[in-house]
Amino acid sequence: MVHKRVAWCYRSLKQFKRYQGSVIFSNVATEDQMLEVLKEAGMDNRWIGIVRDERIRFFHRTAPWIALEVDSTCPFQSKLIVMKENLSSFDDGSKYMRLNEIAAIVQGLAAALVHVQQWLIDQVTSFEQKESASQS
Repeated sequence: MVHKRVAWCYRSLKQFKRYQGSVIFSNVATEDQMLEVLKEAGMDNRWIGIVRDERIRFFHRTAPWIALEVDSTCPFQSKLIVMKENLSSFDDGSKYMRLNEIAAIVQGLAAALVHVQQWLIDQVTSFEQKESASQS
């Protein structure tokens, strides 16, 4: 469920920036521009590709499978695993993600939103200043 919410948030952010670029500025802001904003802020962008790929998988191809990785039975300690397919073996780490990896993606998105928000505010401010100057 968290994975779907992150994917939805990322997709919504992309749609908003397209709207912002096409309606407010009469041009389209690209994903590369957003990546550059995050790169300039020193952000780790590796999570973006993961979200893109997993959004496609879980929204268009299949539902995620879940499992528990049991670390100990007494006391009981486990980790949630989100699988990309029904697995009987966990030898291939590319076929599943642990909840802490998903949490890192959520944190990456939350941190990115701060920088993208500031970039958007700067773009709107610049646009308004140019519009104001051209009307004077």
